[in-house]
Amino acid sequence: MQALAYILYSVLGLFQIAATIAGIEHWLGIHWFFAGIIAIFVAWTPVIGTVLGMVGAHYAWGWSWLSAFLLFFGPLIVIGGIALAAGFLEKVRAR
Repeated sequence: MQALAYILYSVLGLFQIAATIAGIEHWLGIHWFFAGIIAIFVAWTPVIGTVLGMVGAHYAWGWSWLSAFLLFFGPLIVIGGIALAAGFLEKVRAR
């Protein structure tokens, strides 16, 4: 199970980095190689990397804004839902 989670997390990360590179390409109009070099430094900045990735997914890949949002925040929403459900079940079992 841990191996599957690691593979899925890695694939998600690759999609996010590719979207950030596409966003830098679209915004600056430069070659993907140079956009990739810039993305190495910018993608890990929480707000800037996320915004550029969402711009890349929307404009360069043609995704809807909702799909671009879910690419970056979907895992957080799922993990939050699991944590809330686990807390609820723990409280119910304690009774």
